[in-house]
Amino acid sequence: MEIADLVPAMAGYAIESLATKVFLTERKSWTGPASGLTFSVAMQVTHGNTRPDVVLQLNGSDVAWYDITSENRLEHVFKKDGSGWKTKPYVAEITYPQVTAQTVESNTAEWQNAGSPTIINDPMIFANYWMERGRFEVSMDLMRQDILQTSPSLLDHARKAADNVTGNKNNTRRQEFMRACLALYKAGALSGSSSESDVATAIADRAEMPDVTALKPLPKDTAAVIQWLTNDHKKYGFERDGKSSFASLRVQPGIVWLQECAAHKQLTVSDTAVITHIGTKYPEGLAVLRNAGLVGPQVGTQGSADQP
Repeated sequence: MEIADLVPAMAGYAIESLATKVFLTERKSWTGPASGLTFSVAMQVTHGNTRPDVVLQLNGSDVAWYDITSENRLEHVFKKDGSGWKTKPYVAEITYPQVTAQTVESNTAEWQNAGSPTIINDPMIFANYWMERGRFEVSMDLMRQDILQTSPSLLDHARKAADNVTGNKNNTRRQEFMRACLALYKAGALSGSSSESDVATAIADRAEMPDVTALKPLPKDTAAVIQWLTNDHKKYGFERDGKSSFASLRVQPGIVWLQECAAHKQLTVSDTAVITHIGTKYPEGLAVLRNAGLVGPQVGTQGSADQP
């Protein structure tokens, strides 16, 4: 898979994480200019199956939820898990311009043509970028390892369960079984180590239950998830979506779904694991962390993550 496919999700993860961390450092309360009321500010607070990026509270109760998102995903909060996005007194999206590989390339060239001037003197800004990038990559690796930990995999079991219904291949049924499989995985009813019989039983018994149907990804998102995980979405029934071919499938929606799934499952990645990952793959990133004082000079590029 091209690195370009990962750029929007990586950029979004970094932007949203850095924005909340910087805001939280500088401001823990906010006074409305019109009302004069002072609201407490909380960041990335988990509420059931969802996690608003910014929450305003008044007298201990949530009164406003904000989601930081790319401008090309406007109104996606109404498709998120959790009823709060439709019931809170105030809900809004804080948007940033869509970031693509072309955006990065263009901005980098402009910066280099200007003589590569110092952007900001605070080394923590760059260190936080590398930590968030590393956390994103490690969490995605963990998701892939979990879902594909056995052979045949969780996805293979779901495909076989679909074919066993009538004893022959049916792409529409395969698609529905894959959607149900991912929803059950997100709900915690299935795992990467679930057996073939457990997968078939769970899909047969629970696929149409409200708590599962609410978590099912859309067909094209499901195809994107599978393509990112296996690089072979057609194997699992996504050859056509009823209107057109999946030939031009983008993996970006699949990456976003997997990120949301990781958050739903409360997957956590330690700073030590992140630093190890950066030290193994990105010497330039490790140098930035060292400059910010997050790692000691003894930490090498072989992935040692000893703290100073």
